[in-house]
Amino acid sequence: MRYKRVVKEDLSTGVARELRSAILTGAHQPGELLAPERELAAQFGVDRHTLRSALSELEQLGLVQRRQGSVCRGLDFRETGTLDLIKFLVVMPGTDEIDLTMVAPVMEVGRVTLQGLMDLVVERADRDDLAAMRAELEALGDTVADGGDAASIIASERRFFRLVFRGAHSLVAELLANTFDQIFDAAIDPEGRVRLHWDDVLVSSGRLDAYRRVVEAIEHRDVAEARQLVGVIVGTIPAAVATAVAQPTGRRPRRRRHADTG
Repeated sequence: MRYKRVVKEDLSTGVARELRSAILTGAHQPGELLAPERELAAQFGVDRHTLRSALSELEQLGLVQRRQGSVCRGLDFRETGTLDLIKFLVVMPGTDEIDLTMVAPVMEVGRVTLQGLMDLVVERADRDDLAAMRAELEALGDTVADGGDAASIIASERRFFRLVFRGAHSLVAELLANTFDQIFDAAIDPEGRVRLHWDDVLVSSGRLDAYRRVVEAIEHRDVAEARQLVGVIVGTIPAAVATAVAQPTGRRPRRRRHADTG
């Protein structure tokens, strides 16, 4: 297939995006050779150094295999792809639209992962961890009650989740938190519909109260309760994203102060 020239963005990033989209959508089939580097570079209007930088990014994602002599073959990403691909799959390749069919399976795995992680958090979280979680929830509740903007609410909510992951006292757990952060970033569409309406979703779904109960379960070393609550919280996210995406774009008037934040 042929590619259009890339303009108005980092050239290497743009080339990688176009090639990645072709592979993820099946326009470039697994096992199929890409055009020679010289030809690809000419199609994109970039030099070969820029093209090779883009191909290196795809290679790290498990999308292509490069061989000596400028030969590059597309791979079956279901067999060779890494977790880093998820953030690209949540948004439909070649578009700016969230793929809602991908949000549910991603959150399904996220739910199971986080529920399993709660075993370590309940076992290892100390007083400092619990104090940090409570402080963040207090700040989150104040922001919601004061009608704060959704961006601030999202940031606080994510800091809370990161503190929960940190309670496991495991570097791997913190790296998993980074992965889920990146996936969530990808699910906030460029038009901002998810971000714009996330504050109302947070309040209406009752997750703020559930977060407080999670901290109580951790403090009381109640693994079963912590697992159950986390499962419910994560289970609400696909519907919450779908609801937010369905809302109109554009800025809303500042919300009134909520009488009850849960």
